[in-house]
Amino acid sequence: MQPFFEIVARRLMEAGIWPKVKERMKITYHEPCQLSRYLELVGEVREVLEGIEGLEVVEPDAEQCGRWSTCCGGGRLEASHPELAERIGLRRAEELLETGASVQYWRAAKKIST
Repeated sequence: MQPFFEIVARRLMEAGIWPKVKERMKITYHEPCQLSRYLELVGEVREVLEGIEGLEVVEPDAEQCGRWSTCCGGGRLEASHPELAERIGLRRAEELLETGASVQYWRAAKKIST
């Protein structure tokens, strides 16, 4: 089992294919803590996003991304403590809005077989 974006990143690099967007835009990315903290998968999505012509990837503060990305309140917390999960999710959305990016990319920690 591999995370989907890891497969996409590898295949794009192997083929030497990088997409482009028509209009330049800033994008920020939320790393699911389940992937960044426990599986240490932090670079693959950025590699793909940074390789897309016309996208500028902007980051929250250093302590809010990467291996110790701020939690978004999803996962098990959402099922057991929905009110707390909502507050945490709103805080994370505010952190990403502060980047000034016009697009926020949120990703679920789903896996597929290869």
